[in-house]
Amino acid sequence: MEYDFNNQETIQGFNNELNSIISENNGGRAFKFFYFMERILAQPLIKDKLSGESLKQYQQMIIKAKFIALYRLKEKEIYELLTNHFNYCFAIEGYNLYKKIKDYLTTLSSLIARNNFKNGLRKILSNSQALVASGKIILDGKTAEPTISNWLKDFRLRFGEESFSDSLKVSDYLANSQNTKSLSAEERQKISNLLDWYGKLKISSLNISGLEEDITIIKPDGGVAFIKQGRLENINKEAKDAYQKISGVLDITEKKKEFQQLAAQYPAGSLERKAVEEEIKKLEL
Repeated sequence: MEYDFNNQETIQGFNNELNSIISENNGGRAFKFFYFMERILAQPLIKDKLSGESLKQYQQMIIKAKFIALYRLKEKEIYELLTNHFNYCFAIEGYNLYKKIKDYLTTLSSLIARNNFKNGLRKILSNSQALVASGKIILDGKTAEPTISNWLKDFRLRFGEESFSDSLKVSDYLANSQNTKSLSAEERQKISNLLDWYGKLKISSLNISGLEEDITIIKPDGGVAFIKQGRLENINKEAKDAYQKISGVLDITEKKKEFQQLAAQYPAGSLERKAVEEEIKKLEL
């Protein structure tokens, strides 16, 4: 079957597929989607027949899909995506850039490499000329464009660089800044997200508050809790029971492996091997 890639029904079909991927926040499907679309558009017989408007729509789909599959991209690709298309973070409903970055960071075993990557992202944001709101803002007594760079500068001038991670200072800025008072609710939410993402990128992965993985701990009373970004979070009884059940299964699995390795050290049919095999059977009951 030959597709007409200029046909609006074809374009809408791809859009429907992408919207389904976005609603599921499915990074795997998003990766396959943009991988397929890029190769389709790379074919001269297809690309040369596309109208400018159709090509634009496909390119926008690819960009959205890349944001959903961000953790599957390479460092350079992420930098380029955020440098050239940052506003898609706001255009995709419910999109949380930091969660996507966090997923990518967990693929890096070196905490130093994670910090270097986060430093690079902060530089991109600090220099970004992407517009976040309509109208002008007042920056250091002068009229300025409402770019990402200028919003970050405005907050920095008011509270200092170290305050991006201070939720009270951020709330104060959003409520009382001369530049935020005239914003619509949607625009204010964008600025809130921007400050939140930037603040989290400032926290070192070498610090327990900035470590991307959650840490499971067993409390003195036998309860189970998690440390998430430096905060202790208890889990409910149902989750605790499930955790302990899984932990028990894992413990048995490890013991079984140890016994199997031990059994392999003895000749088949020997008394020693039979004794170890009996212990394995007990674990399987």
